[in-house]
Amino acid sequence: HLSGTIPAFSPLATKMKRFDVGSAGHRKNNFTGSLDPLVNLTSITVMDVTGNSISGTLDPLINFTKLQALALNKNKLTGNINALASIRTLYALILHENNFSGTIDELRNLTNLLALSLFSNKFSGSIDTLRNFKYLRLLRVDDNEFRGTIDALSELDKLENSVVEREPIFGVSRCF
Repeated sequence: HLSGTIPAFSPLATKMKRFDVGSAGHRKNNFTGSLDPLVNLTSITVMDVTGNSISGTLDPLINFTKLQALALNKNKLTGNINALASIRTLYALILHENNFSGTIDELRNLTNLLALSLFSNKFSGSIDTLRNFKYLRLLRVDDNEFRGTIDALSELDKLENSVVEREPIFGVSRCF
């Protein structure tokens, strides 16, 4: 049961590959503050900060180009997700239950995604960008403000589990 703010790490902490202070199961952490102290940890491949009280934006992650899995769900993060646009190594992006807004268009180049969880945020626009994610197996985009059709989902042959039903999205239906 750890708490407090996340400490600033030295630019010399280049060997760190995993940063995990997430709360899961019996482990209940409650870190506060922002992601700013992590700005020097650009060699990280896995980051889990699930279930804390982290606020602010994703801007400190803009140079995390080696990141493969990012779990920031159940925090108090806000703003858009543009800082993630160039992290093409991501295969899991878990951002649900925050206060993110804007469109998901900036994610269009993250074509290696296997899991994408964005539910319970304030994203808007269409989900057409999802058609780029040919390897996507898990998708949750419910409880947002998306508009348009779900036509993009019909092109995702590997999709095993998706939840979009609580959205006002209409169009081609497919059994998921």
